[in-house]
Amino acid sequence: MRGKPSCARGVNATVHCSELLRRSHMLILLRKYSAKRNCGLPAEYLLWYAQSNKCFGIYGTDICEDEIKPIMRSQTTDMESTSQGRTPSFWLLLSINACYYMTTALYGPFLVVYYEQHGVSSTLIGILSTIGCLAMILVQPLWSKLSDRCGRARTFAALMALGSAATLQFYYLGTGIAAFIFAAAALAIFQSSVAPMIDAICVRGAAAQGRNFASIRIGGTIGYSLVVLVAALIMNRHPFWQFAFGGVGYLILSGLILLLPSGEDHQPVPRNKKKSLFTRLSLREIFDTDEVIYVLIFAFLMQLGNSFAMSFLGVFVVQIGGGNLQMGMLNFISALAEIPVLLSIRRFMRPGNALRFIGTAAALLGLKVVIMSTGTMPAMVIAMLFQGITYMVIHIGAATYVSAHALPGRASEAQGLIYLVQGGFASIIGNVCGGILIDAAGIHTAYLLTGSIVLLGAALTASTMKLRYRSA
Repeated sequence: MRGKPSCARGVNATVHCSELLRRSHMLILLRKYSAKRNCGLPAEYLLWYAQSNKCFGIYGTDICEDEIKPIMRSQTTDMESTSQGRTPSFWLLLSINACYYMTTALYGPFLVVYYEQHGVSSTLIGILSTIGCLAMILVQPLWSKLSDRCGRARTFAALMALGSAATLQFYYLGTGIAAFIFAAAALAIFQSSVAPMIDAICVRGAAAQGRNFASIRIGGTIGYSLVVLVAALIMNRHPFWQFAFGGVGYLILSGLILLLPSGEDHQPVPRNKKKSLFTRLSLREIFDTDEVIYVLIFAFLMQLGNSFAMSFLGVFVVQIGGGNLQMGMLNFISALAEIPVLLSIRRFMRPGNALRFIGTAAALLGLKVVIMSTGTMPAMVIAMLFQGITYMVIHIGAATYVSAHALPGRASEAQGLIYLVQGGFASIIGNVCGGILIDAAGIHTAYLLTGSIVLLGAALTASTMKLRYRSA
């Protein structure tokens, strides 16, 4: 911590000199190889590409031309798309992000109310929500690995969106618990991978343009806030329409994804391509630092509280006399609360203090759930105002952090791991245990206990992290 990236600790002047020599040697070889292959790539571009793909180490200077060839082959293949604009335009990335969150706003907030209206208990609602979480654990990592293995980010993201559009229509098969389970399982196979793949594309595009991911993510927040309020008015009278509208949204999203430059289908692939998709990987095979474990723990705690609070918000609202209209209003306020954070996060979050902000946001998320436990509409409104300084700080901070520390060819897996921890393990515990706890102790007590657990967990993790850096 202390304002320094982990990779800078303990590096002496000799290593810095070695690193400068290594970079000079790397640039010379890149120029020679470019001339030999008649690539015509400018030296500045070659150096940027090598740096962005972490080709430089800080130990030794034994670089050979064989180390350069895979890099240049990958880049030469995509030279035509580079000249036409290899980096996706800012407005296209903004539109993709906005379209995804606008689509989820058409059905996501109202699905629990839909279950409640058809007589599904809190325990069963938790189980239905868990189906998507299981897919996040079992299916989503496979899609992410396959995407990285093939280097075709655009194709796989579009395929996931199309699959989501089709499977969302399965909710029209019936209103019994068996039909709900089938529809939720089919949807989860595709929908669980849409967000990680889009995030990987958007974070990569933002970095290439010298922008912060928040400048693109704000499109999703504004789009969500505009759509959810209008959707609430429609779904209050016609709840069946949410699945058709959501399907159309995913179709539009797939079309926008296919507008991405062809370079998104020629991404660098990991060197160990022969490994099975089911091979168990360690964090060191995906990231260049072990500090990412703290990001994962804070993300887990945040999602534990957030998944519980938002999954059963519809049940809570119905119990205090509300419905789809009140749900739409609360989600609208929640989305608006994200905008100030998205506009200012680049000013206050730096690589050296990112973990500190993420930990603080996790603790505040626990406080948000405790406030919601009072069960009054004013308290609900106040709790929704915490959305920006809790969920969004962790979402942006974690996405940017793992992207910066992901090894070459591991971008989708790195983003997928965050979603695996959040949308997988944390959401399963929050949904299943939350549903059982609500049926056993009441919804007010369940919210109070969950919020307290998140607060305590964030405090313990922050203390452990602080002790580790003091002893380092």
